[in-house]
Amino acid sequence: MIKFKDASKRLNEEWKGVRTTAYGERLREDLKEAALDMALWASTKHGVDLVVTCITATPEEDVALKRQSTTHSGANRELDAGEGCRAVDVRAKDITPELRERIAAEANEAGHTGGEMPFCVLHGEGDGVHFHFQCARGTKLQKVERRA
Repeated sequence: MIKFKDASKRLNEEWKGVRTTAYGERLREDLKEAALDMALWASTKHGVDLVVTCITATPEEDVALKRQSTTHSGANRELDAGEGCRAVDVRAKDITPELRERIAAEANEAGHTGGEMPFCVLHGEGDGVHFHFQCARGTKLQKVERRA
């Protein structure tokens, strides 16, 4: 099961496609399916509930958070137009560092593939540490068979 930070109305609306980025982009369906798959897998295999903390962002939020990429906001209109929101952040602070590393490695090894970027990146520090599920521009995530 996937959960949302603080039962956030904003995240719930973004997940359902009611709320969009500043440019009208919605969360990509292939990314949503991949995040749901990862949530079921993490719960079943590791007993961990995944909590979504960020889906879309404004360009101003990207700047405030010092983000290097536009996967949440689609702010690079020349490259991002029509791509949809290409990232979902999932809280990792409540998971042990060892299990975080294992989940991230397994997600990339046996999760979803798509484009030149890894599907799962673990980044941030302290309370801000999170999994960043993402897909590259112009690609569709492909599910691969998971090992037992």
